[in-house]
Amino acid sequence: NYSYTELCSRWNMQCQIGGEDLLDFAVQKNESTAISYPRTDVPGGFPVITAGTLGSPVLKAGSEEVEHAKSFRLDYYLRTDSPADDKLSEKWELEALSFMETFESSVINVYYSTPESLDEELAALTPRVIPQFSITFTVVMAFSILSCMMLDNVRSKPWLGMLGVLSAGMAIAASMGLCLYCGVKFNSVVASMPFLALGIGVDDLFVMLAAWRKTHPGHSVEERMGETYADAAVSITITTVTNALAFGIGAITTIPAVRIFCIYTGVAVLFDYLFQITFCGACMVYIGHREKGNRHAVTCKRVPTPDEAKDRSGCFRAMCTGNTMAGVGSDGEYHGSDHAVMVFFRKYFGPFITKWWVKIIVLLIYGAYLGCAIWGCLQV
Repeated sequence: NYSYTELCSRWNMQCQIGGEDLLDFAVQKNESTAISYPRTDVPGGFPVITAGTLGSPVLKAGSEEVEHAKSFRLDYYLRTDSPADDKLSEKWELEALSFMETFESSVINVYYSTPESLDEELAALTPRVIPQFSITFTVVMAFSILSCMMLDNVRSKPWLGMLGVLSAGMAIAASMGLCLYCGVKFNSVVASMPFLALGIGVDDLFVMLAAWRKTHPGHSVEERMGETYADAAVSITITTVTNALAFGIGAITTIPAVRIFCIYTGVAVLFDYLFQITFCGACMVYIGHREKGNRHAVTCKRVPTPDEAKDRSGCFRAMCTGNTMAGVGSDGEYHGSDHAVMVFFRKYFGPFITKWWVKIIVLLIYGAYLGCAIWGCLQV
């Protein structure tokens, strides 16, 4: 068993307890002495910074003298000079926390923390995050698959939506593996990185898919992929560079938790970009050949066009037909056959948002939001 005096950090042979001098002065002071804020002079002639010790102080009108305060902070410093001292100090902290958990008083309320408290709380949070990530992964995959679906059974791409989410998962696994292999420590804050990387990866997939849908279905798969990369790869590259620079700047910060999080996330963004232009691109080639052969989006079996199946049942025409050349006119020009969401925003939302009275409502709502945001910042 070790007492605090055996493990404390010392200065001039004395244990250093932050706030102890001010506490002694507050107990011994009389009506002729006072405590000032944000600093005060205690007997001996040296100043004490009361701003870091007193919580929510109330000052007497027109002066820096403290009338009363709601809380008082004491810092107990332990030795960490050697691995042995560090280990003993850590054990002492754990025992102190165990004692404080059962401490009760009818006079004061005690709140406590240690340098490891945040890590311990985050570590306890991690097992609860893992099931939530599984749910998030499933929801994002379902959303991605639905977003890749169309009414046409040939031009729908449910497998691409699933593979796009898988690509993001591969980027997450690769980034964590590389960082751990290079000796970058893992902390509990990094547990939030997969959510961010997953969102970035799925977003890149939608950019690629939107560019593919703009290409002429009569062209070869090679030509369509070239046009897709020419359109989408630029925006994906710019956003990747922007994100990587942002996390790269965060990786040079002096706060260890933030630095480690930015390293893991920055590497994940780069792997996400790499898998997007290679793995997802290769998957689009295979799916493009399936579409070129007028094959079903799920079964990959060749299906008739709606015109060829006009004598079949309505259920068959709805579920088992498709036309890769939909949207191509008799003149051979591609007039487009957009996704339902694209059609909604072009035909309905775009004209609606440009009406004069809608513009006024949007400006009023934004002004109210901005005002509330500024008011909220001033309350901090």
